[in-house]
Amino acid sequence: MGRSMLNAFRMMRSVYRAQRAISRHDHESARVHLDVALAIQPNNGLANFLRGVACYELLEHEDAYAHFSKSLAANPNDANTFALRALTAMRLDDIERARADLRHAAAIGERTILTQLALATLRLQSGDYDAGLCHLRNVEALAPKAKEHKAATGIALFLKGDHLQARDSLRRAFAAGFTDAYAALILHCAETRLGGNARSELECAAAALSAGRWPRPVIEWLMERATAEDMLADASTDRERAEAHFYIGHCHLVAGRCDDATHHLKMAAASPLFMLTEREAARAELARLGIAA
Repeated sequence: MGRSMLNAFRMMRSVYRAQRAISRHDHESARVHLDVALAIQPNNGLANFLRGVACYELLEHEDAYAHFSKSLAANPNDANTFALRALTAMRLDDIERARADLRHAAAIGERTILTQLALATLRLQSGDYDAGLCHLRNVEALAPKAKEHKAATGIALFLKGDHLQARDSLRRAFAAGFTDAYAALILHCAETRLGGNARSELECAAAALSAGRWPRPVIEWLMERATAEDMLADASTDRERAEAHFYIGHCHLVAGRCDDATHHLKMAAASPLFMLTEREAARAELARLGIAA
């Protein structure tokens, strides 16, 4: 076998292995396989696209943006890549670049799931909940069997302050077999605003997380098996601390302790992390209280 044929085989094998790893949510392994592929063909569109996906999931947003850009240089008419690069730009808090990419994505294929998700995210981040929900319902129509999109709609409804519909949408997702610790936490928040709780969903979520793995400390606190101080001590990153302050603030809000709620919600709202649900939820709650974030 000649060197060029051998390299082509290694390239295809590495991309295939990366795709398998991404399907298992093993993005670290995918990155390793894609490094091999890109060493052979640095400008390969598919390899750069997959490397962008892996970097995005690993929160390496600068690298993700660069790889999506290389993928678009090879495949300039791919709406999904434009949509993912837009989401990455939002993570980098660069709204103008995100809007530009979304204009390209919409012109090529507005009705793709990724384009609609990106448009929903942009609208929700700007506080335009009705427009964001419209895009999420488009996503549900495009992929009616995808349980995670029902959960996303429920979370958006919670951000809007529609706790009844948020609860119902999230419960439909869980009834269909969806499992996610963060969705369970938002469901619990919606339930507590309506006088209920989501203890069974929280218990299932905790059972799926190893001891100490975030957000299990939040669940342990809500289940009254740990103190708020314990939870905050377990929060080791800016993201985890913002999430912890939101859930503490929300519990104070439900209990009518407005001053304590405001303190913790402001801590969560001050997070520099863009596209963090709990940051946006804290800002929305403060706005409904008439308090500046």
